[in-house]
Amino acid sequence: GGPYTQITTSLLTSSAYSDVGLTNGTAYFYVVKAVDVGGNESGNSNEANATPIDQDLTLVGHWKFDEDGGTSAADASGNGNHGAISGATWTTGKAGGALQFDGGDDYVGVGNGPSLNLAGLITIAAWVKPTITDGLRDIVAHGYTLSPNAAVFLRINAGKYEIGSWNGKNHFTSFSIPSGDVNNWVHLAGVFDGVAWRLYRNGVQVSALNDATGAVTVNANWAIGSRGTGTERFFQGSIDEVRIYNRALSAAEIQALTSGTLSKDSNLEPKIDLSETIRPQRFHLEQNYPNPLRASAFGRSPFNPATVIRYELPEPVHVKLVVYDIVGRKIRTLVEAIEPAGFRQVIWDGANESGAQVPSGTYLVQIHAGSYKMTRKLMIMK
Repeated sequence: GGPYTQITTSLLTSSAYSDVGLTNGTAYFYVVKAVDVGGNESGNSNEANATPIDQDLTLVGHWKFDEDGGTSAADASGNGNHGAISGATWTTGKAGGALQFDGGDDYVGVGNGPSLNLAGLITIAAWVKPTITDGLRDIVAHGYTLSPNAAVFLRINAGKYEIGSWNGKNHFTSFSIPSGDVNNWVHLAGVFDGVAWRLYRNGVQVSALNDATGAVTVNANWAIGSRGTGTERFFQGSIDEVRIYNRALSAAEIQALTSGTLSKDSNLEPKIDLSETIRPQRFHLEQNYPNPLRASAFGRSPFNPATVIRYELPEPVHVKLVVYDIVGRKIRTLVEAIEPAGFRQVIWDGANESGAQVPSGTYLVQIHAGSYKMTRKLMIMK
């Protein structure tokens, strides 16, 4: 293809780039180049394309979790239902970033704005990567509370996925979780279409319950990763791309949502997934930035510094990224998972496994990726 117009030379800190100021219905084509620290430039990547489209006004909440830091999760639906992150940490998602929940007290509170207090038709969808499936663990939930005493939920319950509502009586359908879903990304969507509650897994309907009761009005908050009150039923694992619609998506729309081809979306900015268009040619651990890490880094308080550690994976591999002190004692495990090929990063906040800030000094960051091993020094100055 081509010729192409250069649109940015900025350092990209994630595997996605959003273009703005485009015309709906017009196809745009993109390529990317990589430049190493020596200024050596690669050739063009494979071409990616995107066509911006009109907003779907029935999408009342959409949390992409692509911020890569901070304690807020933006609502991309345009309805202002932004989330407040409590405890959950940033991680690599199904698309861009995601949030990881520890199953103990992590959640995202998203309030109960007018657009979210739904009754009747509803669709709740999310990518999830559960690490355990026992107990009662809400993925997305509304309520419950008195006046009225009710709840709406997409959850895990004793080894089953469930979608439905409760108003003193149960109105939900469920599906036994396959063992292969643990530690793997799975797309879940729950729908009430006026006739039945329907549960979809990876774009395929797996259960249904005929019922006259759909979403119920609840005078309480929504939450991601816990009960709406943020007090119990905590999810353990990672969650990405949460969506709530005030209508019932069709089976074809659920399939398109799973495959990423749903034609009508709230995001008017075509997103290029760089991990699909360009791939590292080697294993590599970069020097952390900033280094030395000072207490005032990134404008944070003197007791909450942060540094970015980037690494490259040319193929899917088991990764272990650990911080040690200078004599080799483990301080914190930052990554321990099988990760896909791509340019990766993790943020270390200067805390040990217990959450306490470490003292000034020299530390070691070590990566094991398959047979690849590399160590770099990291300085903390307070």
